[in-house]
Amino acid sequence: MLFAVAVFAGCEQVVTLEAPTGLTATHENGSVTLTWEDNCDSEDGYMVERNTAGGDYRILATLAEDTTTYTNTVVEAGTAYGYRVLAYAGEDQSAYSNEATVTIPGSPGDGDIGSADLLFAVPEEAELVAYQSESITADGSSADGYSLAQFVDMDTVNSHVGLDGADGRVLFTYEMLADDGYSAGGLTWDQLSSGYLVPSSDYKAYFPGDDIPGNYAVKYLASIRLYRKIDVVKANGTSVSVEVGTLTLESVTYMNTKGTETNIDDGVSLTAFITEDITTSPGDYSYKLVCADSYVSSDSSNTFDWATIQMSYWIPGSDKAVFLDADGNQIFKSIKLVQSIELLGDGTEEPADDNQTGDEPDTAALSFTVPADLSGYTSEDVDYDGTAATGYSLDQLVSMDEVNTYLGDDSGDGRSQFTYELVASDGYAASGLTWEQFQTGYLLPDQDGTAYFPAEDIPGRYNVKDLQTINLYSAN
Repeated sequence: MLFAVAVFAGCEQVVTLEAPTGLTATHENGSVTLTWEDNCDSEDGYMVERNTAGGDYRILATLAEDTTTYTNTVVEAGTAYGYRVLAYAGEDQSAYSNEATVTIPGSPGDGDIGSADLLFAVPEEAELVAYQSESITADGSSADGYSLAQFVDMDTVNSHVGLDGADGRVLFTYEMLADDGYSAGGLTWDQLSSGYLVPSSDYKAYFPGDDIPGNYAVKYLASIRLYRKIDVVKANGTSVSVEVGTLTLESVTYMNTKGTETNIDDGVSLTAFITEDITTSPGDYSYKLVCADSYVSSDSSNTFDWATIQMSYWIPGSDKAVFLDADGNQIFKSIKLVQSIELLGDGTEEPADDNQTGDEPDTAALSFTVPADLSGYTSEDVDYDGTAATGYSLDQLVSMDEVNTYLGDDSGDGRSQFTYELVASDGYAASGLTWEQFQTGYLLPDQDGTAYFPAEDIPGRYNVKDLQTINLYSAN
């Protein structure tokens, strides 16, 4: 038992900080749930620590007073974890609870990866001896850095997509996850491979380039998720990455080119990649599909008119594009491992887009500053990756009256006529949210001012830290 000493009007009062007891760890549905007994009456909160395979303990979460449970959502199959908990009051701490251990079933790489295609665990510090380090300057100090590219094995990725002789890692966007479940996604392979793991600085990801916002400096980096994407290259040369897992699947029935076999697969219409943000005159262009292995089909040269694109599908199960006639017969050889779709021709030139994510025009129709004083807003309890947090629904921060005044129409809620961009204090921006998506989010002032979206279908890149501004763009 440890004691904290508080001073009141010249006298001292001894505050007892009893250690939590009865700690248990239970694995279920890809997460580990901890429970313990709260033995304190005067704690400020609880601190949860975790180790991996008997290694050093690291802080996993800091929780509010009277908390007796925590869910660790980022764990890796085939890995043993140890947990312990202590109570704290100011700078004083209780003794640790008993240690609770659990081993996640399965083999490494088989962990809960959500909607991602692949997951790679970031090695623990004791395992870094198997990786190369280099001396870097991180935040003005010299440190040992480990290139993040080392943690995403090319052979594993190539085997997953069926690629040989090229680097399949360019086919994905990347999301980094911390021990506590915080994530930052949307990085290209070129961006991810420019970063480093810095063990001596809170085990964080560090990116030297000024073009990658501080939102990606994820502390206590635990894993890296990969999402299959296809780049769409506009006629003006700008590029938009489309994560194919966000598109709607439909059942596609088609006959192979030999006319001998009928296939029924889930597919995505190729028109889903050519949105109005790409071009408003799709019929003015032809479309070239560029493959990661540089394959060029002998019967189509990988180039198609808009009428063919309208009858074509990308089949995620076999990672190929198929081209059909009105009767569902394949009219060209299928094309696998599509890396990008390029617009070719002299159609109406679309304006260049310098926005961070490529989803919005340059000028917002309206902007709302996130208030520093939230006392006039309604809060509610939010489950933030297993941690109880105070949340303010984001829809409160966008005034319906101001939006309707801007539109000159007060007959309804005009906020649905816009898409939404979240901007952090360091300039990081994540855009393209519909009103329906935006209003499911919360501002969490006590969690670094993070915008948090509980829904699994909204990517982690929208969990913007230190949210400062909300920009509205016309959805039309």
